[in-house]
Amino acid sequence: MVAESESRDRRPEEPARADDKRALDASQELFCRDIAARVRRWVAEGRPVRRKGA
Repeated sequence: MVAESESRDRRPEEPARADDKRALDASQELFCRDIAARVRRWVAEGRPVRRKGA
């Protein structure tokens, strides 16, 4: 009941809390997209793709 009232009191324009460690900033998100696109291209070309440390 308390959690429901807190979620209703929160304004929609209020930013997400900073303690969410999974949130990426813009440069990190672009870097991840670049890596994912590169891996997809390598797989399509038939090149071997290994994970770091595997």
